[in-house]
Amino acid sequence: MRAGISAVIVSLGTLTLLSAPTARGAYVFVNVADNTGSYTGFDAPTINDNDGVAFRATIGAFSQGIFRGPNPVVHTVGSSDYAAFGFSQPVINNAGTIVFRAINGATGDRGVYTGPDRVADAFVTTAGAYATIEGPTINNAGTILFYADEDGFVKRGHYSGPNPAADRRIDMALFAGSGTLAAINDSGVIAFWGGNGIYKGTSNLDDVAVATEVGPLAGFGTNVTINNSGVVVFTAFLDSGGNGIFRGPNPATDTIADTLGPFASFELADINDSGQVAFLATLDAGGTGIYTGSNPATDKVIATGDPLFGSTITSLNFFRGLNNHGDVGFAYELANGRKGVAIANVPEPAALALVTAAAGTIVGSRNRRRRSNLR
Repeated sequence: MRAGISAVIVSLGTLTLLSAPTARGAYVFVNVADNTGSYTGFDAPTINDNDGVAFRATIGAFSQGIFRGPNPVVHTVGSSDYAAFGFSQPVINNAGTIVFRAINGATGDRGVYTGPDRVADAFVTTAGAYATIEGPTINNAGTILFYADEDGFVKRGHYSGPNPAADRRIDMALFAGSGTLAAINDSGVIAFWGGNGIYKGTSNLDDVAVATEVGPLAGFGTNVTINNSGVVVFTAFLDSGGNGIFRGPNPATDTIADTLGPFASFELADINDSGQVAFLATLDAGGTGIYTGSNPATDKVIATGDPLFGSTITSLNFFRGLNNHGDVGFAYELANGRKGVAIANVPEPAALALVTAAAGTIVGSRNRRRRSNLR
């Protein structure tokens, strides 16, 4: 049973179901961390299949770090040993390993790290053969991928280790653009933006174009994601006008959602192994939300203006926050000033039945009390 559903059962036992977590439609909303303690700000989390999260947050006014839970003292992944700022958004895999880019507070070197010790937890740094390092990610096989410029800026690309010659996976000199944020699935297939198109492959020897500007698409977003079936999701503009989220070059068959309908613009998207997609978008009618399809009425996870944790949502953020259960991790801001990180859980069938039964018990009890008061 996942952690979010456990929280629902605990809430039922203490009769706090109606306050937190909050249930709406098919999701149960569970708070992970907020600014009622030491945290002061949050970026969108990444989430694994166990509902483990990793997120970038600020502490006080001038300190930033990487965390995995509500208590920055015990849930710190990277903070005090690093520079106060300079952290990338982290990525977590199913083993709970978290990778992030940070600046070594003692030397000023940038690097990819997996924990709080800037020496023991360094995977690769600019103290070696790289001049710059950006955009690290990790798959469930434990392969770490990052973007880098080699010393002297002689080459740039996506790498999987400290030796550029042996660990260069994608040489970006072969492409028209240089996207710093790639994705890698558990088989080691990399999806990336290459200037005039979206590509995938394990190396330059076998990469293929998913979609290019030779066709109805006319420009691509730099953030792409890929699932274990090799399906790639990306944002792009259309020659005919507007933009959308796609999984291939043909808008007639590969469109997930576009601005020809009720959406006005799209931000980051993610895809899981069942092919479900979640994305952040704004609507023609106003407001921002996280959606899983082209109909904002039926495919909404959560949106600005919705109630959450006793207040109303004023801002949302999302970044690679969809897991294989369909759970969605996101950052939020509320009208009462509360900020935090939460998970929208898809309840497991047994837990959903428990929630329904308990809600019915509560409602029935209230109705009996009302009838008693009328006698």
